[in-house]
Amino acid sequence: MKHKKYIYCGLSVLIWIGAYLILYLIAPAVPSFDTRGVVLRGRYMLPMISGLLLLFTTLFILGSMPLIRLSNDKILVVLFFMVIADHYSSKLDSIGFSWSFLVSDLSIIFIGVFLGKLIVSFVAQRSWIVPIALVAMVADLWSVSSYGPAYYISTQPPEVMRHFLLFYPLLGASTIEPTTLPYWLRPFIGMGDVIFMALYLELARKFELHVLLSRV
Repeated sequence: MKHKKYIYCGLSVLIWIGAYLILYLIAPAVPSFDTRGVVLRGRYMLPMISGLLLLFTTLFILGSMPLIRLSNDKILVVLFFMVIADHYSSKLDSIGFSWSFLVSDLSIIFIGVFLGKLIVSFVAQRSWIVPIALVAMVADLWSVSSYGPAYYISTQPPEVMRHFLLFYPLLGASTIEPTTLPYWLRPFIGMGDVIFMALYLELARKFELHVLLSRV
């Protein structure tokens, strides 16, 4: 049974990598278009669709991780190696393919997952869930304000942003604001989003809540 859990988690990671690589390879050949629609302009449709594809495969990874149960000591070891992987991921740019962003994205996902696990290990009672959710909501609102870390990070160069945000290859992204990166690589979600999602799913697993409804 334990091996099946690891296989399931490994499969979720492989699906994410496959989706990322396919989108990365075809994105330069997919032109953007602008229908100037009233509800949703065409220039945003392809980036949104490809972004949602990677977002849901990311959620697939997050949903599989509560199956892995580790002691806090092992979680800290995993976090250490993921931070090292993210820190040195930029060295992979010399290979000729942006493996650096793939490695950095995966590192951020795992950092968020295991930080969520670490936090939940200190949650003793089910009644703590609602206060935690309220604190998370307030923290998120503050983070994106003009005084918060998310806003500050979003104003930094891509070399800084890449260590805190997931950069997804988006189709038809050439008409979005210019960047020094390949134009199809764009920040999509942040590490904080991953941490909160992992935290909620881990709480659902720990206190035997309905995991499927919690994912929804």
